Amino acid sequence: MAYRLEHGESVRDGVSRVMTEQLDRAVTELGDTDAAERDQAVAVARRRVKKVRAALRLVRGQMAKKDFRRQNTRLRKVAAGLAGARDASARLAVLDRLEEHSDGAVPTAAFVAARTRLREDRAADEVDLDALVEQLRAAREDAAGLELGSGGWRALGEGVRRTYRRGAAVADGDIEELHAWRKQVKDTWYHLRLLRRAWPGGLKGPVEGAHRLSRLLGEDHDLLGLRTTVDDEALAALVDARRAEVQEQARRLGALLYAEDPGAYTDRLHVYWRTWRRSPGPDAGSDGQAGAVAGAGGATAAAAVTVRATRGGRRYHREGCPIAGPNTSPLSFDDALSAGLRPCAVCRPDPPAG
Repeated sequence: MAYRLEHGESVRDGVSRVMTEQLDRAVTELGDTDAAERDQAVAVARRRVKKVRAALRLVRGQMAKKDFRRQNTRLRKVAAGLAGARDASARLAVLDRLEEHSDGAVPTAAFVAARTRLREDRAADEVDLDALVEQLRAAREDAAGLELGSGGWRALGEGVRRTYRRGAAVADGDIEELHAWRKQVKDTWYHLRLLRRAWPGGLKGPVEGAHRLSRLLGEDHDLLGLRTTVDDEALAALVDARRAEVQEQARRLGALLYAEDPGAYTDRLHVYWRTWRRSPGPDAGSDGQAGAVAGAGGATAAAAVTVRATRGGRRYHREGCPIAGPNTSPLSFDDALSAGLRPCAVCRPDPPAG
């Protein structure tokens, strides 16, 4: 099954399932690899471990602290064991792209020297795959026995908010924090992927944006690693110029991804989740619609529901809410969500249930 939570399963079962599936695949891929496919298998396995760690961090607020620490520490060590081989291969790929677009501005000999050094570094990196596979199997047992104090949104909301808040905070920091930002962006991407069935169309843009941003920050990380191995001044200048381009793109994209207040972001995802879970079946949120399809014409329940909001306000209300004031205007539930408005804590307007 895909890396996402499904309609008919509890949060505990869904998170446990995606974790065990990713770990099973990592064990199989590393166990079946040969020398020619080793780099690719290591890179894929490391991505799977990151997915598992992101799922674990999503529900950490409902885990016993000792359980979270044990599982996260084991997974972190596995990821670190795979990092060296992955990084050397990624830097080679970055170097190839730079050469392709250099237009002869850098001598070929500089690329040859850098490539030779990276290949030597990769060959010198000894990865004990057997030991890592055993650690993955132990992590798989932990994932299968996952225990949470609560289920539903209570198990998810804290992790969603924490990750987004940290990503937003680092996005406003200086350039030296890009590596830390990359970790938060990647977790945000994975969390959105886990929740994307709640509103596939509504979350498509954020999912793609977070993925694009994580790739940009990953490229910057690889360029920085490459820069430490480069002696030629012209090649070093090319690496620095590309880093500047990547960082500028990342800043612009990050400003969009983290434009919301963390509380508003979390509340919006909560509404999507609650509407989806109340819907009659797993496909109720498909085709980009929030909640169930409401009969003929394909109009969504969310589009049909009318709430009220004050111009310039930050919340939407039921009709007649005592704190809404007299100067509210009607708008659809969809428009309220699109505007980033949060539900009123007094009248508690319910999302459409289809």
